[in-house]
Amino acid sequence: MKLFLRCAIVSVFGCLLLTSAASPAAAAEKMPAPSIMVIDIQKIINESKATKTIMNQRDKFSQTYQQEFAAEEGKLAAERKALDDQRTVLSPEAFADKQKAFNTKAADFGRRVQVRGANLNESVNNAMGQVLTQLNKIIREMAGEFGANLVMNRNQVEYFDPSMDKTTIAAERLNTTMKEVTFLDPVKMGEAQAKARAEAAKAKDKEKEKKK
Repeated sequence: MKLFLRCAIVSVFGCLLLTSAASPAAAAEKMPAPSIMVIDIQKIINESKATKTIMNQRDKFSQTYQQEFAAEEGKLAAERKALDDQRTVLSPEAFADKQKAFNTKAADFGRRVQVRGANLNESVNNAMGQVLTQLNKIIREMAGEFGANLVMNRNQVEYFDPSMDKTTIAAERLNTTMKEVTFLDPVKMGEAQAKARAEAAKAKDKEKEKKK
């Protein structure tokens, strides 16, 4: 989560700084005196109401999945034990067939756990992207209001005049304007992805038929 936020913050400020970059023709002109605004992006993101809502949603889904998968994992463990108990009474061929079937079921379970976790992370990233987009908009508006031609993240500067710090204002505006965040259901997301893959495969098969 922290890694995602750091990458997203770099992306946000990369946009802010790039849009103010001078063109080759303008580079020869005298550069304006810097008017700097400092924003503690990490603090705003960590403490925002939107982020707390997203983390609550993530935790609810995570707890539900843990309960669901724990129950299924218990069933698999029981099946594994029952299979081991049959090792001495089944023929080697029959035992091998049952073991193969069990391994397939266990592998499928592992894949579903992995996909569900990946989809949950994607849901979190998608929701946090909405927050960062709104914060980016707020910072741009504030830069215009305060006459700033350079916006810096708090962790980019060692020392600055406290009057340059507009973190509190940005945080308040984010909490006021970010009324809701869309948090995609990881299960439905997985179903949509499976449907999309099936449709893509179907379209590919049709294309092959046309070429015959």
